[in-house]
Order: sequence, then C-alpha cells, then structure tokens
Amino acid sequence: MIEEIEKLSSLFGPSGKEEEVREYIKNSISSFADEIHEDSFGNLYVKKGKGKPRVLLCSHMDEVGFIIKEIDEKGYLKFSPIGGIEPETVVGKRIIFENKRKGVIGYKPIHLQDKEEKEKKISFDDLVIDVGMGKGEVNKFFYKGIYAVFDTSFGKLNKKFYKGKAFDDRIGCAILMEIIKNFKPDFELFFLFSTQEEVGLRGAKIGAEKIKPDIGLVIECTAASDFYREDKEDFPALCKGPVLTTVDRSCIVDFEILEIIKKVAKKNNIPFQYKKPLIGGTDAGNIQIAGKGVKMGIVSVTARYIHSPVSIINEEDLKNTYFLCLKFLKEIKKWMKF
Repeated sequence: MIEEIEKLSSLFGPSGKEEEVREYIKNSISSFADEIHEDSFGNLYVKKGKGKPRVLLCSHMDEVGFIIKEIDEKGYLKFSPIGGIEPETVVGKRIIFENKRKGVIGYKPIHLQDKEEKEKKISFDDLVIDVGMGKGEVNKFFYKGIYAVFDTSFGKLNKKFYKGKAFDDRIGCAILMEIIKNFKPDFELFFLFSTQEEVGLRGAKIGAEKIKPDIGLVIECTAASDFYREDKEDFPALCKGPVLTTVDRSCIVDFEILEIIKKVAKKNNIPFQYKKPLIGGTDAGNIQIAGKGVKMGIVSVTARYIHSPVSIINEEDLKNTYFLCLKFLKEIKKWMKF
C-alpha cells in the first residue's frame, strides 16, 4: 500500500481540482469494480456486491492548497489558502501550480524586519509567491484563479516512517482502493471518493444523497500531537493504531457502530486509540444527515503535521487501519440486523 500512497501523494488535487486523483483511482481499480461512474461534481462512485445492507465507505480526494488572487506590478503573486492552512507553516516552501510551473512562498527576511514586524503574527497578506519572473513574463503563465499545492516529494524517513504531502486524505483513498481490490462483499458496498471536503464537506453530501446508504464509514487522516506536550495533550499519537472518533465538530458517530468497531479490533488484536472529542470534522458530518439519516462511524490513520507542506505517518498504523476496516466489513452482518 505504501507504493500506492506514494503515487497518490504526488498527484495534484486541491479542492475543486481533483481530476488527476480521480483519473488515477479510476484507472487503478476499474477492473475490480462491478460498477464505476462519476457525477457532475467530480465525485467517483464504485460499487461491489448486491443485497442488504447498503454500506458506504468514503474518503476524500482533495488536498489543501492555494489560489492566486492578484499579480502585482513586480510580478509577485498574492494568494489565499484553500482549506485550513496556517500562514506560519508555508514561509519559504516550494509550491507547484496546475500548469506544472513552480514557485516559492516568500516573506520579508528577518534582517529587514523592524521590532514590530518581528513580533507580528504572520498573515497571508504578508506573503507572496515568487516564480522568478517580472510582470511582463509572469502574465504569460499565471492568472487570477490559478491553483497551486505544496511541492513535496514522498520518501522514507526511518524504518516504517514516511513523509509526504496530501496524506489527508490520500491515505483514506489508498485504503479504499486496497479494499476494492481484495474484498468480495455479500452485500451492496459503495465506495465514494469525494470532492471538496476541505472547503465544507461538499462532495460527500451529494454522494450520500445519491447512494442512500444504511450505514457508512469514513476513513480519514487525523492530526497527531506526539511531537510536543504529549503528557498534557489528549490527541492521538503515531504507532498506537487506528483512531476512533466519538464526536467531532461535524458528527456524533453512531455508538452501535463504534462499539462494533471496538469489538472487531479487540477480537483481532488490533490496537486502537481515540480522537480528542470536538476537534476537526469529516465527510461523516454531511453523510449522516442525508436522506432519512445514516448510521456513521469514523476510523482514521494519524499523521504528524497535517495541513502543512509535509506530514509523517507510520506504516503499522496504516496496515492496522486497513485490517480493522476490512474485518469490520467481513463481520458487519453478524453484528447488525437489517
């Protein structure tokens, strides 16, 4: 699965521009699907099996990124974030545009800052993208509204630790792809690769209304905090297994499904941990209120530094999350009545 994540991580796919990711996924899993199609919003639907219940697995294809809002008289590009990005994390970072041109995010050097500037909190209004061109040349390649993402290479750090961009949520996409290739359900199983999650869980709302599942599981990538204040911060950590959500800012999970996931994990000796309540949100927030309502669970792989130029994951966490989701699907009909 690591090889799949490397390919997915390298693709260009900010919210609203998920074409590369969608085409890659579609080409990779089409021979394993009973049905596969897209909608006008860019969502990708995959179906396997038939019979009750109707189950949905969902992961989003989009990543955080940037959009150009102005080109100044010197040829520098002013920009805004797409999705939740802190300006402090992007200074000096390389980015790549949808036309494959590259640039660097610039900020006034510390040598030129006065005392007030040094103490000021950075905002996106203070930053520019430098593409190494003057105004006359830059207008040939760039325009207001062009998209960009972090230009980060995937790689192995040490043993089973890997770094890269867009792990939120190409990690989930990779797990869905692995399940599509290796699981034959005796019920109707839909896979939704959704769009525009980072800007309001938009694609999942459309997808859930179309599929009308009985139950659903969102597979995500969530934030780890084990790089600081571990003794005081009740956040997930790397190397401790899949992360189970009880309540976040968008969703109160179905506690029957949560209990089943926990039983499956314990039965199969899969370690797990909990997400700190009321932090973040996922596509589950819009899926659970679709139609007559959907019983939802959320399982995540934890990563350090999500929504930044580079994140770090642990391969064992990835494998355990995949196996937990797979075992859940294999046993769901035993635990729930439909």
